[in-house]
Amino acid sequence: MNFLDFCNQCFFEVSKYDNDLAFNSHNQLPLDYIDTNYYQKKDIPGLSNFEGNCYLNSVLQCFYYCNDLTNYFLENEYDIRKKNGKLSNAYLDLILKLNKKRDNINAKKFLKVLQEVSFNFFKKGGNDPKAALFYLLDILHNELKDENLFYNEEDICCEGIDQEKVFQKCKNNEQNNKSIISELFSFCLITKNECIKCENTHYSCEYKNNMLIELNMFRTDKEYVNINELIQIYFQDVTQNFICCFNKTNFKQVFKANFSKKIISLPKYLIIILNRDIIKFNVLNENIIDISEFCVNEKNAKFKFIGASLTNDFGNKKGTHAIARCITQEGSYIFNDFYTIKSEGDIEGFNSYILFYQKL
Repeated sequence: MNFLDFCNQCFFEVSKYDNDLAFNSHNQLPLDYIDTNYYQKKDIPGLSNFEGNCYLNSVLQCFYYCNDLTNYFLENEYDIRKKNGKLSNAYLDLILKLNKKRDNINAKKFLKVLQEVSFNFFKKGGNDPKAALFYLLDILHNELKDENLFYNEEDICCEGIDQEKVFQKCKNNEQNNKSIISELFSFCLITKNECIKCENTHYSCEYKNNMLIELNMFRTDKEYVNINELIQIYFQDVTQNFICCFNKTNFKQVFKANFSKKIISLPKYLIIILNRDIIKFNVLNENIIDISEFCVNEKNAKFKFIGASLTNDFGNKKGTHAIARCITQEGSYIFNDFYTIKSEGDIEGFNSYILFYQKL
C-alpha cells in the first residue's frame, strides 16, 4: 500500500482518542499500516496533527532541519526572549520541545500565535503550506531584525541604468533591514531590460526569500521532471509591459519589452516554491543542483537537497494532505505528521510543493 492509499484510508477512520493535541485528525497515517521497524518517533520527532494542520507541520519540519536557523534559536534564546516577539518565542518553544524528542509534540500554540499576529492568515489560503511559509518568513524577520538599524520603507526602489549603483542601493537597503531570516534565506535578484526606445539597459534589483516558479507555460507529457528543468523556466527571458523613465518624448508610454534576470548574491538556504495547482506530474528532487549559470559573479552555486513539503490531491479540497521529507543526521525521513518513517526513495502519490536546499 502506498502513501496515497494510506491517506485515503485516514479520511474514513474514526478517532479512537480524545486528546486533540495528538490523535484526532482525519488525515493522519494510521499506525496499523506502518512497519514498526521503520517507526522512529522517539529518535526523530514528528508533530501531532490537530484540526487538519498537516500543511503547517510539513513546513515546520523542513525549517527545523535548516540547521543554521535552529542553532541560532538555541544559541540565542536570551536575546530572542528579550525581543519579546510572539511568533519567534512560540517557534523557540517548539524547537526546544522537538529537541527533547518527546511524544505528542504539536504546533498548536504556534498556530494560535500565527493566527494572532497575521490577521488575514485564514482569509488568504491559511490552510496551505505556501501561505504558512510566507507568513512564517515575514513575521519572524520583522520580529528578529536589528532594531538599531535605520530602514526607510519609502526608499526601497532600486532601479537605474548603472548596475553597480542599483545593486549597491539594494544591498544597503537590505543591510538596514536584516535579520537571521534575511541572512539565511535572502538572495539578490537583478532584472535587466534593454530599452528599444532610449537604447539604454535598465536594471532593477530586489532581495527575495524564495524562488517562486510559475509553470503556466510549462507543458510536458513526461510523468517525471527534474527540478533543473523547472529552474530553467524561472530564469528564462520573458516579455512584459515596460515604462521607460528615460524616454522624455514618450514618458509613461507602455510597450512590450524583453526581461532577463540573474542572481547577484546567494542565500545559505534556497527555497523553491512550485505551483501545486498546475503541477500534474512528479518532480524529482536532485540531491545536488547547480545554478551557477544563472549567477552574475558566483562561480560555486551548488546546493544540496535537505527537505521538501509535499502534497497530494484527491480531487477535492478536503482530500489534500501535506507531508514532509527531510534529510537528518540519521538519514532521510518522511514526516507524516506524528509518524516518522525512514525512507530513501520517492513517495508515490505526492508531488513536491516547497523544496529546501542548502548551499555547499
